[in-house]
Amino acid sequence: ISGTFTFSFDETINSSSFDPMRVTIQGAQSWFPGTASYVLTGGYIATGNSDVLMLVLTLNDLNNVKAIPSLAKSANTTFVSLTAYTVADMAGNMVVPISNG
Repeated sequence: ISGTFTFSFDETINSSSFDPMRVTIQGAQSWFPGTASYVLTGGYIATGNSDVLMLVLTLNDLNNVKAIPSLAKSANTTFVSLTAYTVADMAGNMVVPISNG
């Protein structure tokens, strides 16, 4: 894991509305008891308003994710879930939540 995640959306997103603490990284597409997961504690968006946002993880989050053996080691072990309050578009509409990555 490089310390960044790139999120793609269908429309332009207000980058300042992004709340990384509402993002969970999962080791499987569908969460079930025992699935490796980690809720981010911070980070920042390194891009402006766009349909593609790049999230830079905190060093603490990066180290904690790296410490979980079955999490974010490849595309097959990297999924995210988002709450409805993770981010909004330019009109203030909240993202459709993703309960399973």
